[in-house]
Amino acid sequence: MHQALYLEEIECNKKISRFATSNTLKVSRQAVLQDVRTEYAQDGHLFASVSLQQALIDDTAASQIVIRNSQSVLIEFINFNKLVHYEAAILPNQTLGDKEDEVLLIKLSKECITDLGLEDGMERNVKIKFKLNRVQFCVKHSAIDELQNMDMVFPQGDGPQMLPPSCLSSAEPNVNAHQQEVISLISKHGGSDAPPMPGVGPVLKYGTFGSEKTSTIAKAVP
Repeated sequence: MHQALYLEEIECNKKISRFATSNTLKVSRQAVLQDVRTEYAQDGHLFASVSLQQALIDDTAASQIVIRNSQSVLIEFINFNKLVHYEAAILPNQTLGDKEDEVLLIKLSKECITDLGLEDGMERNVKIKFKLNRVQFCVKHSAIDELQNMDMVFPQGDGPQMLPPSCLSSAEPNVNAHQQEVISLISKHGGSDAPPMPGVGPVLKYGTFGSEKTSTIAKAVP
C-alpha cells in the first residue's frame, strides 16, 4: 500500500509539471486579492506576481491538484550567471481557475529578497514550478502503518468474494435483507479486535437515489 501511495505521488508531480512556466516576475509591496483584501508587505517580505502560460481554468485532474494541493512554488533566478532557486508561498484566497489569463500571487522570502537585492517595482525573468504538498501523503502513510486488519483492505485471493454470514442476534428494524447483511458486516467485523476474514474486502454500497445507502451505514456505526 505504501508503494501505491508513492506511485500516486509521482503521478501527481507529473501532472502539475505541465504548469511550469518561464515568465516575468513582478515585485511589489502589496498584493491585491480580488474581492477579498489587499495585503501589504511587512517584516522584510515582498510580494510578486507572475502570469501562468497554462491557465487553471479547466476541470482536469492536473488543475485540481494544483489548486487544492499546492501551497508553494519553486522559483529559478539567474544571478551573476548562476542559477539559484528559492521557495515562495502561494498567497491564500486567490480566485484561481476562473479566468483565461491566470496571474499567480506569491510571497517572497527574506532570504530571496536579500540575496538578489529585490525591490518594489523590479521585474525579473524566472522559471516557476509548483510544489506538491506532501502532508496528505504523509497522513495516508501513517494511516497505513496503523492498520490492524489488512484482510479488510486487501482480501486474500483464495477465498470467496462475498459477505460473511449475518452475525446479529436480531435484525435491525425497517431494513431489508441486503441492508441487514451490510449492517452486520460493518458492526461486527472491524477494528483491531476483528477476526481474520479471508476473501472479504471492503464493502461497496451502491444503489439508486433514495435507496437508503447513507441511512444503512449510519445504522451500522454506533
